[in-house]
Amino acid sequence: MSTTVNIIAEKQVTTFADTVALAQNVDINNCLQCRKCAAGCPMVEKMDLNTVQLLHAVRLGLKDVVLESNTYWLCVGCGACVTRCPFKIDTPAIMDKLSQIARAEGRKPKEKDIALFWDIAGKNITSFGKMYELGIMLPLKLRTLNLFTDIPMGLKLISQGKMEILPPSQNKAEIRRIAKKVKTKEGQE
Repeated sequence: MSTTVNIIAEKQVTTFADTVALAQNVDINNCLQCRKCAAGCPMVEKMDLNTVQLLHAVRLGLKDVVLESNTYWLCVGCGACVTRCPFKIDTPAIMDKLSQIARAEGRKPKEKDIALFWDIAGKNITSFGKMYELGIMLPLKLRTLNLFTDIPMGLKLISQGKMEILPPSQNKAEIRRIAKKVKTKEGQE
């Protein structure tokens, strides 16, 4: 009986791990669990599973554990983990795939403001072709009624030229074409 259980477990592991890794062309089996990625992550203190734990859970096929965590929702995609990784495992790509899987299954983050942020950010990118921070921050603040907490930081970023007041001007037709292509591709996976 244990042989049957092991075969089933191995098949489940392969299926989930392959779905995550192959879709992003990332070999997560290269992870040595050196923890350099977690040590460099600016969001690790907010995550319920650090990046090493998440990668290991993916490899073990623990789909529900992975998709019920907040880790991939909190990843800011800064790439600090990739820079520190001896094998250059693209953890942000894995986080993106996990969020795609979660959304396709109708899963939402534990904290509703995270889901709201990603919805607004997605619409923002579809509209402007790239992140327009003020265009994300203002709707988010209005919808959460958390209006004043980030004003000093926002003003500082604007004064230092690190955040634009006006949205970027891009080729809107081209942006819509690319967004449609991405949605089609995501639907095929």
